[in-house]
Amino acid sequence: MLDVVMLARSPSGDPYVAAPDEVAGIEWLPFEALRDDPRTQPWTRDSLVLIERKRQEIGW
Repeated sequence: MLDVVMLARSPSGDPYVAAPDEVAGIEWLPFEALRDDPRTQPWTRDSLVLIERKRQEIGW
């Protein structure tokens, strides 16, 4: 399993998997939903917290 976390101002459109042989799925989810989901791995949760701090720091 690989979790990729990205910071985006405001996603628009519908996310889609461009390479289904490489990616199982993609979703736009708010910080709280990911942070609080029991399926979120601890290392991903740590990344989310760091990204949220950065988002607040840059004023997004």
